[in-house]
Amino acid sequence: MGTYESDRYEDVVAALADPALVPEPVPPVAGAVDGAAGGTMAWLRATVARFCAGEPHARRRALVEGELARLAPEAVRRAARARGGCGADDEDVRVTAVAALAACLGYADPEGVARAVTVVAGGYFGGDGPDPAGDEAVRWLLPRVGGDAELAANRIGILVQACDATAALVAHAARGRRAGETVEELLARTLREDPPLRVMRRRAVAATRVGGTEIVPGDTVVLRTAEAAPPSVTLAFGAAPRRCPGEPHALALATGILETRPLGRPGTGCPAPNPRPATAPCPPAQSPAPLKPPGEPEGAPQGRGELRERPPRTGGLRRTDRGSPWSDPSAGSGEVEGTW
Repeated sequence: MGTYESDRYEDVVAALADPALVPEPVPPVAGAVDGAAGGTMAWLRATVARFCAGEPHARRRALVEGELARLAPEAVRRAARARGGCGADDEDVRVTAVAALAACLGYADPEGVARAVTVVAGGYFGGDGPDPAGDEAVRWLLPRVGGDAELAANRIGILVQACDATAALVAHAARGRRAGETVEELLARTLREDPPLRVMRRRAVAATRVGGTEIVPGDTVVLRTAEAAPPSVTLAFGAAPRRCPGEPHALALATGILETRPLGRPGTGCPAPNPRPATAPCPPAQSPAPLKPPGEPEGAPQGRGELRERPPRTGGLRRTDRGSPWSDPSAGSGEVEGTW
């Protein structure tokens, strides 16, 4: 089995759209079959949309889209701004982002939910062995998010996807603010120039071709999305058909948090009050789906943001498991990935 990589935009977009190339699979979980009751990290990974393909992915993604459809991004922004604070560290940003989203989704104890989600996020992309703390956090979260097993797993998945990804986006944006730049302009530029997500990985489940290169089942394709994107385009939220359905909500969370941080006027601490009032968080965009009351039963950011020198794009994929001089063995070992 081979490993190939590409930083050519056409190849990357084609690979992300190819049904023969799927997210790296998770190991099978004994007793966890399509929504069977669980309560462990392994069960969660096997039940969310993020790590599956085909019909299960379509079904689970529809659940995610239904949850997000009842949230107005502007309300999410207000909730994040109301909960944010000047000078918050990365851990606070993670808790703020998830708590704001949890409040908007109508979950009781949003801060408790957020802290449990940060534990889950630490092992979401896999680990070296058992994760009893993560398992306990999943079990604690299940009755609080409600729904049947598959819906509950994907409700947790939404919160996990918002955790490290939002903190990474805020951190990247905070270090690159330019004078006179609005938060919205800052985020748009950060996603183009210094995105937290720099690499995606796909595993071939059927024979295919990418950029004229034959790919056989079992091959791994490393897609250098940050380097592939043209200047006016971002692949930070993936591409069709798995582009992140929570993109507007992720941007709303980051915007609300950045509006409370010392970015607005250098040397003066927090920015001046935003003209848009930070009112009570999160009136839903639609009537929320009923949740069971409490008690009832596509990793780390990639890279440091610098675009490194590389050979000219010549088309096709490079095979890297044979020691390409440009190969980076650590690339893709962890992800903040929003492709569902």
